[in-house]
Amino acid sequence: MRVRGAHLAVFLFLGTSFAADAALASTPKPVHPARVFAGDALKLVIAHQWDDFVRVCDPDHRKVQLKQMKMAKAQYIGEMLGLFRAGNSIGGKNAPTLTDLRRIKKITLGKMRRAGASYMFVGVVTLRSGKKLTLHLMVHRVKGRLFLTGAVG
Repeated sequence: MRVRGAHLAVFLFLGTSFAADAALASTPKPVHPARVFAGDALKLVIAHQWDDFVRVCDPDHRKVQLKQMKMAKAQYIGEMLGLFRAGNSIGGKNAPTLTDLRRIKKITLGKMRRAGASYMFVGVVTLRSGKKLTLHLMVHRVKGRLFLTGAVG
């Protein structure tokens, strides 16, 4: 079968278009910077890099909670992860300790939703025992930088 010039041009055009569509379809969607930041922060928890985790928290929030209110670092980390709430506490009725936090085996970051200027994540924290707790994480931007934040009190 002979392909005439016009048919060849249409075939080449469509062939290129399909190739471009296939490349676009296989290109992963860009990941939101707040999700990347949250994922990196959670890696610090898994690695037990407590001081580094605290440093990615909002400096003003950190100052109020740790210095002014004299909250223990482990409790602060637990609260930042949403793991010191009624029915969802890694330390039971007591404030979390670093020993409690070391029991975290895996953290799965769930869907992100926007809440004003912040980004909220809900996920799953799996302990070494297999018990699952709910992760609550909030990320917000301060002067162009992302930080973890939480409630004061």
